[in-house]
Amino acid sequence: MQVLRRLGPFLRPYQKWLVAGLVMVLVVPVLAALSPWVLMWVVDTILGAKRWSLLPWGAVALVAVAAVQGVARFFQRYSMQYVAQRVTYDLRNRLFAHLQQLSFGFYDQAQTGQIMSRLTVDVETVNRFLAMGIMGTGNSLLQVLITVAVLLRLNWRLTLVSMAVLPLLVHAVVQFGRRVRPLWRQIHQQMAVLNAYLQESLAGIRVVQSFAREDLEKEKFTAQNRLYMDLTMKALRGVAFWGPYMNFLGAAGTALVLGYGGREVLLGRLTVGGLVAFISYLGQLMMPIRQLGFLVNLTSRGTAAAGRLFELLDTRAEVQEKPGATSMPPFRGHVRFEGVSFRYRSGFRALEDIDLEVLPGQTVVVLGPTGSGKSSLIHLIPRFYDVEAGGSPEYRRDHLRDAPHRRPSGPGLLHRAPPALSAHLGIPGAAGTGLPPGAAADSRRERQPAGVHLGRTRHPGLLPRGRQRGAL
Repeated sequence: MQVLRRLGPFLRPYQKWLVAGLVMVLVVPVLAALSPWVLMWVVDTILGAKRWSLLPWGAVALVAVAAVQGVARFFQRYSMQYVAQRVTYDLRNRLFAHLQQLSFGFYDQAQTGQIMSRLTVDVETVNRFLAMGIMGTGNSLLQVLITVAVLLRLNWRLTLVSMAVLPLLVHAVVQFGRRVRPLWRQIHQQMAVLNAYLQESLAGIRVVQSFAREDLEKEKFTAQNRLYMDLTMKALRGVAFWGPYMNFLGAAGTALVLGYGGREVLLGRLTVGGLVAFISYLGQLMMPIRQLGFLVNLTSRGTAAAGRLFELLDTRAEVQEKPGATSMPPFRGHVRFEGVSFRYRSGFRALEDIDLEVLPGQTVVVLGPTGSGKSSLIHLIPRFYDVEAGGSPEYRRDHLRDAPHRRPSGPGLLHRAPPALSAHLGIPGAAGTGLPPGAAADSRRERQPAGVHLGRTRHPGLLPRGRQRGAL
């Protein structure tokens, strides 16, 4: 129910289509209940009384009911599919927009394959749940109620006999949902893990081949793939057992109806057409009950997938602006850090007590071994992360309404992106310097760059007061 409430804002813009689909959910079971009744009239009134002149009208009546029912089913399915497609369209856009706003700290921990699995597999699962789960559940429940009422109207004794297998059928549906439902969530989780591993392995294929780790990567992927296959096969074994078992219960119920119904016909308590209609209604009753297993499975997968999507939407960016803070002044190329310390979410301290000043037009080279904090230092300038201590007098974080990297006039940072990503972002090769207009010519002038070294080795000539700080 909580997942459905969360889906409410996404369903609200299409409530007219949703209401139309739900109306058809009410109409379709009523039309389905008419077919056996018309069949009973044909058998008893036309065939039983040998009124052959009415036979064409009986055929027309059966075709007319089927045609109206088909039109109603078309509008029902189209309206629900329309709602499902529009909701998943909006959901994908919302998820993608949310991912664009999350801080670097989220992507330091998250796996790309996991995120892609949520935006593809989970969204499609929610789509199937909205398109078939809601419609199917409403149809099944309403059809069961209408069919039971008609069966009692035809012959209450035969109805009680036919209900003998109903407890067993309900028990099978409950057990199917209880045993298979947790497996589908595990399957979704393992699929996300498999996608994440595949993405990371292919992204680092040059490193894998450079260090001759192909066989090891194959073994690790095979282990994850086998775990996914084992979970899927376990779920499919449940489907393979409970499906035929419910079919057997339906056939047993029909056999009981034929045996006791024939006796009722001989005793004159039921007509032949009534028995034919009763068996037809019994089939309509068994089908939705058996479908409840599929619907329970579909609902379980849909709610599990929706929960994973809302878990992603509930993730907040680590870089937050305080209410009532003032706007950031225009960025002029002057960067100054005073006593800046920074650690990642994992607890790793990347920077400690850093003083740094870069004047407009100055070129800086930041040196240091791997893990010394070079990228961390650069990422603090556009405020991709929030510092742990210290800050900048010009852009003190408690006084900002907007993160600098989200402002058009803020500082730019040009990463070494892959060629495909550079083309996607519109970076024109060497022209993508990240400098403001007019600054490209100045950047070509020969100048002596200042240096900043981060690490254990100290360079008093480059760092003020002989400490591990930078002056540019």
